[in-house]
Amino acid sequence: MIANKPANEQRRLQVLRDYYILDTESEQAFDAIIRAASTLCDAPMAMISLIDAHRQWFKAKLGVDDTETSRDVAFCAHAVADGQTLEVPDAATDRRFRDNPLVTGDPHIRFYLGTPLVTDDGFALGTLCVLDRTPRELTDTQRQTLAELGSVVMALMDAHREQAHQSLLGRIVDGSRNQVFLIDELDGHLVHANDGALDDLGYRSGDLEKLDGNELLKQVCGLDSRQLRKTIDQHPQQLLPIDACLRRVDGSKYPVEGQLQLWRHAQQELWVLYLRNVAARRAMEQALRDSELRVRTIADNLPALIAEVDCELRYRFCNAAYAHVFGGSRKAMIGRHLSEVGSPQVYEAIADHVSAVLAGQPQTFEGSMQVGDQCYEYECRMVPKRDARERVEGFIAMTHDIGDRKRLEKLLRRQATHDALTGLPNRVQLRTHFDQARATADQDKDLMAVYFLDVDRFKQINDGHGHGVGDGVLKAMATRLRQALGDRGIVARLAGDEFVLVAEGLEDAQQARKLADEIIARTCQPLIVDRIRLEMGTSVGVALWPQHGDSLESLLHHADAALYESKRRGRGQWQMAALDESSAKGRRSA
Repeated sequence: MIANKPANEQRRLQVLRDYYILDTESEQAFDAIIRAASTLCDAPMAMISLIDAHRQWFKAKLGVDDTETSRDVAFCAHAVADGQTLEVPDAATDRRFRDNPLVTGDPHIRFYLGTPLVTDDGFALGTLCVLDRTPRELTDTQRQTLAELGSVVMALMDAHREQAHQSLLGRIVDGSRNQVFLIDELDGHLVHANDGALDDLGYRSGDLEKLDGNELLKQVCGLDSRQLRKTIDQHPQQLLPIDACLRRVDGSKYPVEGQLQLWRHAQQELWVLYLRNVAARRAMEQALRDSELRVRTIADNLPALIAEVDCELRYRFCNAAYAHVFGGSRKAMIGRHLSEVGSPQVYEAIADHVSAVLAGQPQTFEGSMQVGDQCYEYECRMVPKRDARERVEGFIAMTHDIGDRKRLEKLLRRQATHDALTGLPNRVQLRTHFDQARATADQDKDLMAVYFLDVDRFKQINDGHGHGVGDGVLKAMATRLRQALGDRGIVARLAGDEFVLVAEGLEDAQQARKLADEIIARTCQPLIVDRIRLEMGTSVGVALWPQHGDSLESLLHHADAALYESKRRGRGQWQMAALDESSAKGRRSA
């Protein structure tokens, strides 16, 4: 489905063009942000996407080859249309995207999350987005942090717009900041130089004829007008960048940077030379430092430990959280060896991963570490840091505290295998335990007994005294059964008032009978719940392994039949399962 266009589309496009960022070269600050986004979300693809009238153009990209796509297929166009974060857990099942060629074909997008890049005036220009080829979801922390990184992108774009306005539009009337030269393309003579240009060169306004346009072009470009014309014809409509020095009238030189453009006006063509002095360059560098400070501020407030380590295993950067955990300041951490931080055990635990990442292999792993008196369970992601020649010059590590997640996983595992009311194992855990006990009993030639029991007249207790008392009875019964069995096996609750005991390591059937007597004796004692005295009783059915069957289902079946026989005989007693023909055959076969 093609995204709708915002109601303010025409004005939005004007604002986007006013940033002068479309079709510009890649920049380190923007590239750093998408690498951080990719690392944060563990996503193979990330990009800064700007939505133009008919296309989606990438200012920065990771994991994709194209520099732009049609707007019609752009996921980001939907986020721009709504002006809100767009998350697509599985594009293949989303009716808006399931037939999209970017989903059905390369790069086979399945997951997408894009946070819109919104100006102070409320215009959504594009997105900072992460993508994956498998369905997934991000955590709330990852979503929030990605939105914060989007704010950094907008700050960089604002700085870029200000810089572009200064460099492309200039301030012709402000000669103290910019220099403008107009040179005739035909013969190279100087047509005009503004006062700022003349002042920097050491000339007065009446000295224009003393300047040679071709000489100026050679100083800044190394070519005269005729040679430049050949170059510009090969690359029409392009600005030629300038980074050179100009010679003053006294022979001294000063650095300049800017651009050269060929203007066509009526029948005349002019070289327009825009130059900026060192002050403008310093302003740009300060803007970059400010941008880096904003990125550092974001990094310091991320819920993660972030560090950069060089090939010699010395710290080049760490955020405030990293320095805090390891008991130092960021300044004190820089230059220290990886093995000097934390403890030797911490370094030994990650040494193999460090070697692998320095060999160019990204690493994701979990572990635990003792730092001082604090124990951390963590997940760490290490990615190689490469230079311009793609050589590994270190790595970046992002570490998350996953202690809460581990505790939750442990709780969920217990909830999946244990009864919430009594804390006893449930049917799933009973089956697993029985299979293990059967293997041991088979090896040791021991006997096992399965006891199936329920609470006599439990429905009357529930109906007469309420579920609160009924729950108290069940919990008390669980305690009594654990006491009766001790460490000789497992007690499980199946459902309602039904319990199962598996007794292990029995020498003969007589031991099974004695345990049945013990169970009856303990469970038939009076019980006080919420100040109510209850006369208790249980009925128990007993089946023996392997006499009554080899599987848990078979033993439960026989024990259940024996349970009902004990009820028929008057409750408050136990009954041994009878041997039927199939059981006898099975025993003889065994």
